[in-house]
Amino acid sequence: EPRWDARIQLPLLLPALADTITLQLWDYDATSPDDLIGTYRLTVSDLQGTTNRHGLPSLPPRWINIYGHPRSADDFLNSYFKAMAQGEKRGVDYRGRVLMQIQGSRS
Repeated sequence: EPRWDARIQLPLLLPALADTITLQLWDYDATSPDDLIGTYRLTVSDLQGTTNRHGLPSLPPRWINIYGHPRSADDFLNSYFKAMAQGEKRGVDYRGRVLMQIQGSRS
């Protein structure tokens, strides 16, 4: 059971030039390439509807479910499963969840 307790600061200028924020979870392998566990995409537009007391985009704490390609898929190079892992297609295999909160602040 990994527990990260990580805080990530991501500068975001408004109006945003791109609308998508991509969260990817990777495993760490010391002797082989790391593997992509799954991808979650959040749009800046999703944040525009919820603001904090300063009028900045925010998101209250919530669990984000992460899905990826089927683990039983031996042929990861299959383009369909690769697209699932990258978040381009909806994943079908539950990989875990992340507790996420977003708080806007002025720099």
